[in-house]
Amino acid sequence: MNKTTRIQPNRRHTTVLRQACELIPPHLVAKLARETGADDKARTFTPWSHVVAMTYAQISHSLSLNDVCDALKLHVAPLFGIRAATPPAKNTLSHANKVRDCAVAEQLFWAELKHLWDLTKRGVWWVSRAKDNMGCKVKKRLLRSSDRRILSGTRPTP
Repeated sequence: MNKTTRIQPNRRHTTVLRQACELIPPHLVAKLARETGADDKARTFTPWSHVVAMTYAQISHSLSLNDVCDALKLHVAPLFGIRAATPPAKNTLSHANKVRDCAVAEQLFWAELKHLWDLTKRGVWWVSRAKDNMGCKVKKRLLRSSDRRILSGTRPTP
C-alpha cells in the first residue's frame, strides 16, 4: 500500500509585514516619538501602530487610507501580534498623518539603516527567497552542509 504524504500547514504565519517590523528594535519608535514630541499627540493610536500602518501601506502598495484601514481591520489578530499594534480608524489615521511630525519617520529610517549596517558589519547576513521569474546574478556559490536545507559557509573548490 502506497502512503501519500500529507502537507502540513505552518502553525505560525510570519508575514512580510511582521518580518519587516521585527527588524526595527523594540525601543526605537517609542524613543523617537518622545524625542520629537509625537508621543504627546498620541492617545489611543500609538506611534508604533502608526509606523506599522504606514509600513503596511508601503508593502501592500495601498492606494488610499481606506485600503490601509480596511485591510488592517480584517487582520486585527495577526496585527496585534506585531508588538500589540492596533488597526486605525480612517479619521484617526488621517489625523495622525496630518498632525504628527514626519521627523519621526525620517529619524526612524536613519536609525534603522545604521542598525542594519551595524549588523552587516558584525557578519549578520540576510537571506531571502527569490521568485522564480526574478532576474539575478550569482555572486558566490556555497556548498551544501549535511542538512540539505542549510548552506555551509565554505567556498567550493574550483
